[in-house]
Amino acid sequence: MKRAIQVMAILLVASMVLLGSTGCAAGDAFREGMEDGMNAAQTTAPEASAAGITLGDTFQFNDLEIMFGDTFGWTTVTSQFSEYFGAEVFYLPISVTNLREETHGLNMFAVNHFGAEGTSLSLFFGGFNSEANWSNNMRPGVTQEGNIYFLYDGDGEYVAEFTFGFGRSVEVVFQVEKP
Repeated sequence: MKRAIQVMAILLVASMVLLGSTGCAAGDAFREGMEDGMNAAQTTAPEASAAGITLGDTFQFNDLEIMFGDTFGWTTVTSQFSEYFGAEVFYLPISVTNLREETHGLNMFAVNHFGAEGTSLSLFFGGFNSEANWSNNMRPGVTQEGNIYFLYDGDGEYVAEFTFGFGRSVEVVFQVEKP
């Protein structure tokens, strides 16, 4: 009986992980619950980095060369299937180059967004054709370009925080003012 309970527990956890990776509503709820639990202590924007990275700068992160453009675009989420349907968003061009001698890419969960209120913004995918494809790995030396989208929560300072491992992070700090 004890063995049967252990097997059922393993199957339950595996099912939740599978749902979390398929994008279904139950998976989204599970994934958000996991993210909330892991990020509960980090609810305000971190201090600006000592390096002073901002838009237009090129920096290295986890064997990737990353550059944010400095031209803002504005739109609204038009996908009726998105929980952010109708939300205002702005976007910036982003360029990511693989510096490794092996296949590698940028993991979408390595990037946290902080808005003008200083709080963490939800990561979202609005279904935009120009959205950076975070799931793609790249061969050595390959550059991928696209846009990175942020939920707009007012004018002010925004931060894109790239985290890798324990205590290693790079922040891109920039001002947003809606036209």
